[in-house]
Amino acid sequence: MSTKRFAEIIEGLCRIYGLDHARVLQGDSLILGEVRIALRYAEGQLSTLLMMYCDFGPVPKDLEARVYRQLLESNLTTYTGQSETFCLTPEGRVVFVNNYLLDTLTPEILGGYLSLAAIYAKRWREDFFLPEREGKARKTRANTLPDLNRQSPARGSERTEPKLE
Repeated sequence: MSTKRFAEIIEGLCRIYGLDHARVLQGDSLILGEVRIALRYAEGQLSTLLMMYCDFGPVPKDLEARVYRQLLESNLTTYTGQSETFCLTPEGRVVFVNNYLLDTLTPEILGGYLSLAAIYAKRWREDFFLPEREGKARKTRANTLPDLNRQSPARGSERTEPKLE
């Protein structure tokens, strides 16, 4: 039943944006602006979830230690076992991972979550969430990245229509 629900959500999302849902269901990523986002069905015990993988991008070599520390601290202060987390690919790219319950998700809500993730990926690429690069202190990730499970969908000038890649 959950694979059917996953397909329905992807089909609805693609209908909204005029995309080929078959390509997304086969694993193609969405591109929002310059941000790549992959959507996957969580197999096994997590089969009630849609997984989102948002590519935040590479970390400059001279900032690696500080950025990785910031991301690890963010994970520690916000991770609940059911919330978003930052990961690092073998190629050195930071990926923001989040999951959404299929039973409560709609294509419209998912579109909002994708827009928010893309907005934050673009902002991260500017300052890597480092207080000294942003120009003002940040004490916790709660001040930098909202919980995308509870945040209302993004509206306004930063919203980008997705395309396939």
